[in-house]
Amino acid sequence: MSHESAVELYDLSDVIPNAVHITPARTKHGQRPRAGIQCHVLTDPTGHRETRQVDGALATRPERTIVDSPA
Repeated sequence: MSHESAVELYDLSDVIPNAVHITPARTKHGQRPRAGIQCHVLTDPTGHRETRQVDGALATRPERTIVDSPA
């Protein structure tokens, strides 16, 4: 999870996202998006050091989440 979904996961905001926001690996780009899923492409891709497991889900770390989220 990334962006607004990770913000919600970390309880950093009271805004509830209208979709699950993910940033798939570059090898997964080009797949057809599914309803309720918002895919993001980053110019500076996340690395293993910028993600962690939270409640069983892989998510961007809080610091990266704040950088990726809209103002």
